Amino acid sequence: MKDQEEITPVITVDGKEVDVIGMNETPMFADRENLMEAFDYAKAVIERSVDAEMAIYGMTAVQIIWNTLANKYHLIPKK
Repeated sequence: MKDQEEITPVITVDGKEVDVIGMNETPMFADRENLMEAFDYAKAVIERSVDAEMAIYGMTAVQIIWNTLANKYHLIPKK
Protein backbone atom coordinates (compact mmCIF):
# COMPACT_ATOMS: atom_id res chain seq x y z
CA MET A 1 0.00 0.00 0.00
CA LYS A 2 1.32 3.45 -0.93
CA ASP A 3 1.81 6.23 1.60
CA GLN A 4 -0.74 9.06 1.43
CA GLU A 5 1.85 11.43 -0.10
CA GLU A 6 2.75 8.98 -2.87
CA ILE A 7 -0.81 8.69 -4.18
CA THR A 8 -1.47 10.95 -7.17
CA PRO A 9 -5.04 12.22 -7.13
CA VAL A 10 -7.20 11.89 -10.23
CA ILE A 11 -8.72 15.23 -11.18
CA THR A 12 -11.45 15.70 -13.76
CA VAL A 13 -12.01 19.11 -15.37
CA ASP A 14 -14.88 19.61 -17.81
CA GLY A 15 -15.33 15.85 -18.05
CA LYS A 16 -11.67 15.18 -18.91
CA GLU A 17 -9.05 13.65 -16.65
CA VAL A 18 -6.12 16.05 -16.27
CA ASP A 19 -2.61 15.62 -14.92
CA VAL A 20 -1.84 17.13 -11.56
CA ILE A 21 0.71 19.93 -11.80
CA GLY A 22 3.13 19.74 -8.92
CA MET A 23 5.19 22.59 -7.59
CA ASN A 24 8.33 22.26 -5.54
CA GLU A 25 8.72 24.59 -2.61
CA THR A 26 11.75 26.82 -2.21
CA PRO A 27 13.16 25.68 1.14
CA MET A 28 14.81 29.02 1.94
CA PHE A 29 11.42 30.76 2.18
CA ALA A 30 8.27 30.37 4.27
CA ASP A 31 4.68 30.02 3.13
CA ARG A 32 1.32 31.36 4.30
CA GLU A 33 -1.96 29.66 5.20
CA ASN A 34 -3.61 30.59 1.88
CA LEU A 35 -3.10 32.54 -1.33
CA MET A 36 -4.76 35.70 -0.01
CA GLU A 37 -2.39 35.84 2.97
CA ALA A 38 0.57 35.28 0.66
CA PHE A 39 -0.68 38.02 -1.67
CA ASP A 40 -1.18 40.46 1.22
CA TYR A 41 2.32 39.69 2.49
CA ALA A 42 3.84 40.31 -0.96
CA LYS A 43 1.95 43.60 -1.23
CA ALA A 44 3.16 44.74 2.21
CA VAL A 45 6.77 43.84 1.40
CA ILE A 46 6.63 45.71 -1.91
CA GLU A 47 5.07 48.77 -0.28
CA ARG A 48 7.74 48.82 2.47
CA SER A 49 10.64 48.19 0.10
CA VAL A 50 10.19 50.88 -2.53
CA ASP A 51 8.61 54.29 -2.89
CA ALA A 52 4.97 54.50 -4.00
CA GLU A 53 5.85 55.33 -7.61
CA MET A 54 7.96 52.18 -7.97
CA ALA A 55 5.64 49.81 -6.05
CA ILE A 56 3.39 49.50 -9.10
CA TYR A 57 6.06 47.47 -10.88
CA GLY A 58 6.26 44.85 -8.15
CA MET A 59 2.49 44.76 -7.79
CA THR A 60 2.13 44.28 -11.55
CA ALA A 61 4.33 41.18 -11.36
CA VAL A 62 2.36 39.80 -8.40
CA GLN A 63 -0.97 40.48 -10.14
CA ILE A 64 0.22 38.68 -13.28
CA ILE A 65 0.98 35.59 -11.19
CA TRP A 66 -2.39 35.94 -9.43
CA ASN A 67 -4.31 36.26 -12.72
CA THR A 68 -2.44 33.32 -14.25
CA LEU A 69 -3.46 31.17 -11.28
CA ALA A 70 -7.04 32.47 -11.42
CA ASN A 71 -7.47 32.02 -15.17
CA LYS A 72 -5.45 28.88 -15.92
CA TYR A 73 -5.65 26.64 -12.85
CA HIS A 74 -8.14 24.92 -10.57
CA LEU A 75 -6.58 25.16 -7.13
CA ILE A 76 -7.24 22.43 -4.61
CA PRO A 77 -5.77 22.70 -1.10
CA LYS A 78 -3.33 19.93 -0.20
CA LYS A 79 -4.18 20.05 3.49
